[in-house]
Amino acid sequence: MTANVHSVECRDSFGQLNETEALYAYHMARASWEGSKICWFQRSYEGPALFVLLKLVFSRGIAAAKACSLQAGVSDEEWKQFMAYSAAVFNNCGNFKSFGDTKFVPELSIESFEKVFKSSAAYATHQEVMDNCWSRISHEVYTEEDPHQHIGFPDSNGVTSYYSSNVTSDDAKFIDEFCQTNKISPLNTRLFKSADSKTFDLRIASHLVDTEKMPYLKSYSLENGVTVNVTAGDFREFMSKVTDNIEQAKHYTTGTH
Repeated sequence: MTANVHSVECRDSFGQLNETEALYAYHMARASWEGSKICWFQRSYEGPALFVLLKLVFSRGIAAAKACSLQAGVSDEEWKQFMAYSAAVFNNCGNFKSFGDTKFVPELSIESFEKVFKSSAAYATHQEVMDNCWSRISHEVYTEEDPHQHIGFPDSNGVTSYYSSNVTSDDAKFIDEFCQTNKISPLNTRLFKSADSKTFDLRIASHLVDTEKMPYLKSYSLENGVTVNVTAGDFREFMSKVTDNIEQAKHYTTGTH
């Protein structure tokens, strides 16, 4: 283990900004943070729970988490391995590389990983949440067996949460052609298919659900007997915070004061 992990120190740099610049930077950073949460849901099944678990571990600070881990019997080397893995997870918004979509796993044993989070201060107050998260994702976090090695369609021996688990690469191509025909951008969408393969739900991430501005929000009955429901408002809670902060940032752009 040779990876070095450092905290981001921004106090000095932020302090050099004037009030307008600082407020602009703050609101844009908040918008980016809220928007990044969506990535955790769109990369892998285990992403959101892994985010919650690690965020709780470090909720009292890195030093406190390290002290608790070492006291519980975790070695200094294992702590470094846990830190390197956590940093990589936060950097990639999940446990798959943001470029290449290949999976990475912790170097420390699953037993030591459990020692770390169970020894944290947050475990005393959030035990049920943390145990529930881990019980649901521990296999996915550690397994390197197919199809868990890369993000992709099941028929391409991959896993993904961009789509429901029964969506194939042919389905995605079909919906992409449907979008092109109906002038609907497939970007920032998720796709879900019914068990009988007769209905597709195309969900657009957005804050607004406005059929006047988005006339394509409707149900389409196609000639092949397939129905495609196009809806907006996916991840609305996150998207509302993104748009709110961008609106605030607009007041502090250069030339507005």
